Amino acid sequence: MYKVCVSLVLLSAALMAGGCATPTWHRANTSLYQMENDLSKCRYDIRMNRLSEARVEKVVHDCMQAKGYRWR
Repeated sequence: MYKVCVSLVLLSAALMAGGCATPTWHRANTSLYQMENDLSKCRYDIRMNRLSEARVEKVVHDCMQAKGYRWR
């Protein structure tokens, strides 16, 4: 009985830890390096247009989606 309880506690902890992962951009067959380069390029291009800070994140989101990324 003790082993079953310990197993359930460990399983619950693992599931909760997995649910706390930080969301990020994903695209099939894309390395972290490539994703970071694409994100940096979007941010650079948008800042060159001198948008308001309130608008920047929305436009970055649109830029990354246009490149085929999904936020999750």
